[in-house]
Amino acid sequence: MSGAEAKLDLDRIVFIGRTFDEYMMMFNLEPGELAGRRILDCPSGACSFTAIANHLGGEVTAADIAYYHSADKLAEKGAQDIEHAMLQLDKVQDNFLWDYFKSIEGLKKVRTEALTDSTKDRLATPERYVPVVLPKLPFPDQAFDLTLSAHFLFIILSDRRPVTLVMGGDRYFCS
Repeated sequence: MSGAEAKLDLDRIVFIGRTFDEYMMMFNLEPGELAGRRILDCPSGACSFTAIANHLGGEVTAADIAYYHSADKLAEKGAQDIEHAMLQLDKVQDNFLWDYFKSIEGLKKVRTEALTDSTKDRLATPERYVPVVLPKLPFPDQAFDLTLSAHFLFIILSDRRPVTLVMGGDRYFCS
């Protein structure tokens, strides 16, 4: 499938991401574990992990179908999606615990920070941001020491039997 065939209609993409700190906590990582490691973040969306981890010595590649669109268009779409999500969340905020973000405004600040960091890094180092159509990836086997996914639960076929990859609290588990 070529990039032109795979390119999603931008209106169908929700382009929101997590911050570096959220990744570190979610995957139970320490900054010292990143240096010198080849890391794939897929699908990475508007997450700031790639931007910050590379500054800390990691060799991080971000992969996402959204990257068929320009960084500027995705930044605009991400800002719209953050606004829309916060307006919708306002209607149901009592259904959520606010221990981490404290408030909708706190969540908005963090999501905007992730989008800003991601966009700046993609504009400065576009080679780190690879457009992909899952489940096919354009990387050779063993290209990465660690693969992270902050948004993903999927089923793939491996040798004609289903393999479910589930993101656990700190690592991937396969069943």
